[in-house]
Amino acid sequence: MKMKTISLLTGLAVVAAIAGCGPAASLSPNAGNVPGGSVAGNLTGNTAGGQPAVGDQGGSGNLSPEQAGAGAADQTGSLPESGAPAAGGTVSGGQAGTSGGVAVPAEMPLSHMDLDGLDAVSFADATTGFVAGKSGILRTHDGGRTWAQVYVCPDPILGIDAKRPPQDQGSQGQTGGRVYVWAYTYTYLLASTDGRYFTRINVPGLGQGHITSLSALPDAGVWLAAGGAVYVSDPMNGALQKRSPAGAAVTEVAAVSDEVAYAAAGRSVYRTTDAGRHWTKVFTAPLGQEDVRGVWRPRLVAAGNDVWVMFYGGGAGMSQVAYVIYHSGDGSHFAPVAYEGYFQSLYPSVHLPPKANIGAQPGPMEALGGGKAVFLGWEPRGTGDSVLMTTTPDGGKSLRTQPVKTADSQAPDFFSGIALSFSDPAHGWIAGTTMDKKPVVLRTVDGGKSWAPVP
Repeated sequence: MKMKTISLLTGLAVVAAIAGCGPAASLSPNAGNVPGGSVAGNLTGNTAGGQPAVGDQGGSGNLSPEQAGAGAADQTGSLPESGAPAAGGTVSGGQAGTSGGVAVPAEMPLSHMDLDGLDAVSFADATTGFVAGKSGILRTHDGGRTWAQVYVCPDPILGIDAKRPPQDQGSQGQTGGRVYVWAYTYTYLLASTDGRYFTRINVPGLGQGHITSLSALPDAGVWLAAGGAVYVSDPMNGALQKRSPAGAAVTEVAAVSDEVAYAAAGRSVYRTTDAGRHWTKVFTAPLGQEDVRGVWRPRLVAAGNDVWVMFYGGGAGMSQVAYVIYHSGDGSHFAPVAYEGYFQSLYPSVHLPPKANIGAQPGPMEALGGGKAVFLGWEPRGTGDSVLMTTTPDGGKSLRTQPVKTADSQAPDFFSGIALSFSDPAHGWIAGTTMDKKPVVLRTVDGGKSWAPVP
């Protein structure tokens, strides 16, 4: 597929410099973003970044339709062609270098950096990845051994997605290989063509709404849910166009291609095959009384037409949360595969073995394609293993759950939500913040059988 050129000169998306935001290597008290240059890229969804289903801390799927706000007005904006060049300086106590006269942020182990916490993670391949949160965006090109803080801003980054175009997917670990990165806060996007320089982009007509989900394509296309509406980038010029299911307050979106995508609103899943011009409701979960706020919140991920959707509600006693997970292998027919059995009365039509669950509280999930998926969940403190990982190789017919622990049989006691990213079935990362407010990133190279913290 031909790479799309995304113009900065059409539309309304790029905004002026933001005080206190910019490339980490050049940031000064008055620094901001400088529009211009060239980008073709991808936005994140869910799954690759953002927060778990519990806690409403931001990220994909954590806002109810009421929180997300009314649908945005019909306006279009375009995604940019590049971000701002860094201009020199230091990063988190390390000296920045230069490359061709342009400053490059210092690279160092994560433990050497002064960070507030992590809320999102995405790896384009086994070596090139990004984490983000209250301290901005950090990049690694060696699988997590060293990191560079490439973007800082007071606004927390809630989700991030990194993709290599198909023709560059052999460039693992090479700083010159192209990688397209998109990230989001509650109210605006950040885009980069190389993972070093980022440009801020407004969602046209968002108003008081929030961005709740983004899903990227390797050929530079992007879908996002914002303000209860769905936006898709025009394949010719990159302009964001609002194309939503009628009457649905969408909070989740998962892209398959420029033409095909899935969206979730409340208890329902929708599908489009013509770039959002028309939508079909393909599934409505038979759920009972919603949580105390009257809302079932969805979380949606997809790898092609291998689709996974979680519906979760409010908690009750014993730190448990109502949730049920459905899977479809064709994008049309959905079957339940996991649930929290304590709340059986909320989904009476679901009949699964008692152990068909991913923990007392659901976390993020990742679709790997071909019926394979990874789920994270929590158990209440004091009951033993606090973080669990569940995998399935067969569309949920069989589930394998094990604790997330390192070689010394310890697992971080996460304070806030954690994020999950798998670049392939073997290589995965978990990012989050511990009880003592320290950032942590765990890595697996064997599909989650063992984990090790990055330095």
